[in-house]
Amino acid sequence: MNPPKDLNNCDICGGNIIRRADDTDELIQNRLDLFHNETEPLTDFYLKSNLLTIVNAVGDIHEIFADIKEKLEV
Repeated sequence: MNPPKDLNNCDICGGNIIRRADDTDELIQNRLDLFHNETEPLTDFYLKSNLLTIVNAVGDIHEIFADIKEKLEV
């Protein structure tokens, strides 16, 4: 979202930026495809089995925590 001015050096500390060998667009897309095809379908299974509860984790931390506690006390 905010790439450095020099792609080889960090704007803050000046250190070298090294890209991992497994951090390519193709490999990331493969991991996302694998997630969507094999892992994501488990959501429906666990929801239908009443083994998964959805918690909205956006907002005030105290409201989120209260929601989690409420859902765990079922």
